[in-house]
Amino acid sequence: MNIEDVPESFSSDVYKLGLVSGEDVYVKIPFNKDKLFREFQMLETLKDVLPVPKVLDIWYGDEITTGAFPTWKQTLWKHR
Repeated sequence: MNIEDVPESFSSDVYKLGLVSGEDVYVKIPFNKDKLFREFQMLETLKDVLPVPKVLDIWYGDEITTGAFPTWKQTLWKHR
């Protein structure tokens, strides 16, 4: 597995995971829990309406870490 930082993301930490199978998964770590919940809910709400990244799972974090969710695409997170 290969892990790369995605520098185009300014509101969260995003990492590209290159899997052994050749597929890429992006892990997004928002800077706060409110953003984590808002973005997750937005992606779930829009998934049948617009082409958004498919959320594979969500980790709600703990008292130290915000939480994170992995997806198959990063297109929604690129700063334009």
